[in-house]
Amino acid sequence: IILTEFLRRAKNEEGLTFWRFKIPLWCYKAYQMLLAFGFGLLCAMVTVTLSKSITGRLRPHFLTVCAPDINCSLAENQHIYHINFNCTKNLDKPGILKNARLSFPSGHANFFMYCAVFFSIYLQKKMVWDGPKLFKSTIQFLSILSAFCIGLSRISNNFHHWTDVTAGFAIGGAYAVCANLKVLRTEASIDAASTNL
Repeated sequence: IILTEFLRRAKNEEGLTFWRFKIPLWCYKAYQMLLAFGFGLLCAMVTVTLSKSITGRLRPHFLTVCAPDINCSLAENQHIYHINFNCTKNLDKPGILKNARLSFPSGHANFFMYCAVFFSIYLQKKMVWDGPKLFKSTIQFLSILSAFCIGLSRISNNFHHWTDVTAGFAIGGAYAVCANLKVLRTEASIDAASTNL
């Protein structure tokens, strides 16, 4: 973001005055983008963390991590939803047992999709490229594809259900779009004000 804003700066660009200091406009624009990125990411991660704490959905590998003390081959234990049980494995590692109950939504899918969507929108709006037309689209595609592959790896490693990853993608993507829209509107008003100087 900083590099892009530096390269996009105008030669005769007016700066902003902040407490008697002259700040180049490109620095302010980079600051605005980084602030929007950070705030949006913080909101997305808080949403995911609260959702994990509230739902407490079991991860696909929960039975392996916990090894509950219930014998399901006994007739009285069949066709019953068990809520009262004790774990027989990893008793000395309470963090592992707690983490095995925090599946929904996927934090990794949320984080990487947020970064990929924010980056893709940022490139679309800011990157000026005179080379091959598909260069920018290829970079955007690869960033979204890498986030998608990271989400799929969470499913194949049995850390999340597919619905957890899908929800993480949706939350991250939605917050990235909202953060970008806010900062791009703010920047448009800054550009309009600076041209009227």
